[in-house]
Amino acid sequence: MRRRKTGAFQDILFSIVGDVIHLAQKEFALFKAETEQTIRGICFSVVLAVLGICALIIAIVFLGIASFEWLVVLVASRAIAALIVAGGAIFIALISLGISYYKLSRASLVPKQTIASIKQDVRTLFGDQSNG
Repeated sequence: MRRRKTGAFQDILFSIVGDVIHLAQKEFALFKAETEQTIRGICFSVVLAVLGICALIIAIVFLGIASFEWLVVLVASRAIAALIVAGGAIFIALISLGISYYKLSRASLVPKQTIASIKQDVRTLFGDQSNG
């Protein structure tokens, strides 16, 4: 009879260990999927940004040439026209850099869903002990 109780306890213990291993595998799969999705999104954004920057550089060159030629007629000085166009280009570049810095500083590789899921699993396994 004592042997049967030990076997039942071992069965319960093996079942718990199996459930914990299964749960850990699920959490790892969630972490992997979330991280891959985040990295894929960041890579896609970077590629789009590079393409956009190339198109923008070409457009700014042509806009700069046109602005320069127009300003030469207005101010009758090539030097002043060049300074005005360069100042405008610097202003646009600084605004673009500020926006891109803000967007990239908000990007995070921290797997928030995985962390929240693991915290929920820990609370479920050990009970809510945040009596604080």
